[in-house]
Formats: sequence, C-alpha cells, structure tokens
Amino acid sequence: GIGILISLEGSDPVGRPEDLEILHMLGVRSLTITWNYDNRYASSCRSQKDYGLTENGEDLVRIANELGIILDISHAGKKTALDVLSLSKLPVIASHSNYNAVHKSLRNADDEILEGIKRSGGVIGFTLITSTIGGKPSIDDLARHVIEVWRRYGSDILAIGTDYFGIERTPEGLEDASKLPKLLERLAELGMGDNDLRKMAWENVARVIRAHENRWGDRLQV
Repeated sequence: GIGILISLEGSDPVGRPEDLEILHMLGVRSLTITWNYDNRYASSCRSQKDYGLTENGEDLVRIANELGIILDISHAGKKTALDVLSLSKLPVIASHSNYNAVHKSLRNADDEILEGIKRSGGVIGFTLITSTIGGKPSIDDLARHVIEVWRRYGSDILAIGTDYFGIERTPEGLEDASKLPKLLERLAELGMGDNDLRKMAWENVARVIRAHENRWGDRLQV
C-alpha cells in the first residue's frame, strides 16, 4: 500500500504554538520550522540575521515533541537548526537537503548539523534540487553527496527527500520516481551494501516515524 504522512512546510500558519494541537487533530505529523524566510518562531536559511529559535519557537518545539510531530530543519538557518537539535527530545530530520561540504548552499547541512541529526537519531533526505547539488548535476553528482555523508556518518542517517513536487529541473537520469532505483544502483557500485541501501530507501524513515507515533494517542486522524 501507499502511505502518506502530512507535513506542513513552514510554521507561518501556526498562530500560536498551542495551535499545533488543532493541526495535529487534522492529521499533520511533520513540521518544517521555516521555509525560505523568517517567521515568528525562527530564522530561515536566508535570514539576514540568523537569530535561531525565538521564545515562541522554543514552545513550538516542546509542543511538537509532546504531540509526536516530527521536526524538520530543512530551510532553517544554522542557529535555528542547532537550537532545534539541542531542544528536541525526539529525532530531528532535514527532509530535503544535501551536504554542504560537497556543494556550498544555504539549503545544505554542514557537519555540525549532521552530527546533531545523527545524535538525535534523525535523518537527512538527499534531495534532487539542482542548486543544492551543484552545476548541471547527474546521478553521479548526487551520489557524491550521499557517499561522503555515508563514509563520515554511517548509513543510519541516510534517507531520500526528492522534492519532486517542488522543483522544475532534476538531475539528469532522475526525472521521476521510477528512476530512483538508478541512484541506488550507482550507490551500490560505489561501495554501499544492501543493508545500507535498505536503510536509506525506507528503514531509517520508518524508525523516525516509530519514535514519534507512540505519542499520537487517540487524537483524530484524517
């Protein structure tokens, strides 16, 4: 079967931290703290001053943890990301980002952030956003991001976060979801084993969801 986990990209519609309860009742199970601009809760990756979580933002993180809403630091400023990683008691994800050591981008995660994600038990979802990969990317260019993170941090942190619905261009050879096995095949050629690839494809994300779902309780799910 096909499972869908409802996510809110950017916490702008959340008037007060307590309003997360309403969104949770409506089925929201993941929250990206910011999109590409600052909001009342945190600074974004494009902030002129990366001030991190505000007081309201800290309350938002605590309530999200209580509700079992997965916190996503893609699009967040570095200080915001580190604040979330420091405060959250549950695994934190960067759902659609790449590795800043391979290609510098405001949207990519650096080593300090990746170390925090790993400590939290979370994942980074490698994305097909071409500006975060570099140049006019191919499968090999994206694979380089994955391989470098795998070598440094192991396979428990790996996931896939294509952002197909949010992009107009993709790396050559990855034009739609039916092509994703080509990425896994290339990663296998570069040394990743079956267990590593299985973790990246689905097991790690399933682990993160399981770490949150015991807090969902009997609230309405739609």
